[in-house]
Amino acid sequence: MTTPKTPGHIHHCVIGPHCSGKTLWAREVAKTWRDKEAYDDHDKILHLARLEQLDVQSPPFRAPHHTCSLVAITGRLEREWYAQPGEVSLAHGGVLFMDEGAEFKRTVIEQVVRLAGDEGTLVNGLPHDFTLVVALAPCPCGRLGYEGTVLPGYTNPLEACRCDPKSVERYQARQHSMFGTLPVYDVLTGEEVVLDYILTKKDTP
Repeated sequence: MTTPKTPGHIHHCVIGPHCSGKTLWAREVAKTWRDKEAYDDHDKILHLARLEQLDVQSPPFRAPHHTCSLVAITGRLEREWYAQPGEVSLAHGGVLFMDEGAEFKRTVIEQVVRLAGDEGTLVNGLPHDFTLVVALAPCPCGRLGYEGTVLPGYTNPLEACRCDPKSVERYQARQHSMFGTLPVYDVLTGEEVVLDYILTKKDTP
């Protein structure tokens, strides 16, 4: 698979079919971090979380599951002098990757997007300077607009989308409402797009 051309250290969404390389894209974004001060801070955060840095050469890469709670994202104060780091702080100096972004609770997304824009603030006394990368799909099955495309590493082209038009409309409306403030890039081309560009390329089934 070729290395994706990512936009670097800006918060954004990446859209494409399932298994099209969106996680690889986010890992490439993480490689753009070269902040020694952030690395030192992250080492302290890992110590608080009783975790170890497995790869000292790589910036943090956190990919919480879409079922995670708001507390798991932000962390909490267990005592007046002790903070349990959340995912936003564990991603400090690297990437917070939210796969299947539309599946996260709205309260979680709203908090993450807000914190992504407030890097200079602290959460429970801990820093959270990270790059937010959100993976999206054009429809529930992920194939709308990509019919006939051969994904990297595969030999057979994608079949046609069979999602109901109403379900596609609801799916994309939810994504718009949650991530409409973030730029969106096509994982296969690297080009900036709009969230409903797939619907304008082809009529829904």
